[in-house]
Amino acid sequence: MASSKVRRIPRRKPTQERSKETVRAIVEAAARVLVERGYGGTNVNRVAERAGVSVGSLYQYFPSKEALVAEVARDLAARTIAIFQDGVVELARLPLEEAVRGVIERAVRALRLDPALRDVILEEMPTEVFDTREFDDLLRDALRVYFLYGPHRVRPKNIELALTILRSTVEAVARATSTEGFDPEEVVSELTHLVFGYLR
Repeated sequence: MASSKVRRIPRRKPTQERSKETVRAIVEAAARVLVERGYGGTNVNRVAERAGVSVGSLYQYFPSKEALVAEVARDLAARTIAIFQDGVVELARLPLEEAVRGVIERAVRALRLDPALRDVILEEMPTEVFDTREFDDLLRDALRVYFLYGPHRVRPKNIELALTILRSTVEAVARATSTEGFDPEEVVSELTHLVFGYLR
């Protein structure tokens, strides 16, 4: 009997452009079905119909529902990380408030990516499917490098505790405000004020 881990592995990777487009259509359709019907209401038949492909074509790439939704989660995680990483290295030598705002802008933008899908993944899908550790590590590392090597000293002496407090706060606020209609610029400004006050 196949383990749950094996069931989450795609059957094969697309190599030709046409097959890549097919997989992309399947993954995007699965994401939309997940948002509309939740994890329990998502099945391969609905996803195949939404993607405009046969169930047989879907099974060529994904042997199970678990493998398909795991790919949706991996895709969201990869897009989240790409948004956060864009230009973050350039913040290292900026003054503290500018650097803090730059990190928060990227984090809020990244964590506001497809919030309805993120909620389904975090709240309904098996916990091992959506691994946030890579993003968490990137956010920690961006702040850690600045705290240790940046042009200004920060108030907290226990850097690891400060990193845990800041990561948890930024992620919680970004997620809580993502579906409430708050202006993202206002969210960034308020978070920057909060974090800057804590650090100084």
